[in-house]
Amino acid sequence: NWAYKDDILSGYVTDLIGFLLGEEDINGDTEVSVSFVTTDKIHELNKQYRDVDRPTDVLSFPCDTPEETPDELTELGDLVLSPEVISAQSKEYGTSYLQELTLLITHGTLHLLGYDHIEDDDAEKMQRRERELLEAWEKIS
Repeated sequence: NWAYKDDILSGYVTDLIGFLLGEEDINGDTEVSVSFVTTDKIHELNKQYRDVDRPTDVLSFPCDTPEETPDELTELGDLVLSPEVISAQSKEYGTSYLQELTLLITHGTLHLLGYDHIEDDDAEKMQRRERELLEAWEKIS
C-alpha cells in the first residue's frame, strides 16, 4: 500500500506542507510535526482533547505562531492523522487515498495557521481557502 512507504509518504507530506506554508506567506524556519497513528489512538486523542468519543481523520495541535517567534524556529504545531480513517473515507467519498490525505493535511495545516470552522463565516473562509490551495497544488503536483 502506497500509504505505508515511508520515504514516498514523507517526501510528499514535506513538499505539500512546504507549499501550503509558502502560499500562506509563512517564511523562515518553520516546523510542523506529522504523526500517523492507529484508529484507536486517534479516537483516544479526540476524546481527550476535544471531548468527542469517536475516531477522527486529523487532529491539529497549534503551538507557536510566526509572529511570536519572528527571529527563531517557529514550531507551528502537530498534525495527527489516522491512515485507516483516511482509507475508509477515500472509499466512502470516492477519492483516492492521496486526494484524501492531501485534503486532510491542507485542512490540518490551516488549523495550525489559525483558521477554524466553528462559525459559519469562518467555515466559509476556511473552505474557500482549502479549495484554492488544493487547486493550486493540483496544478503543480
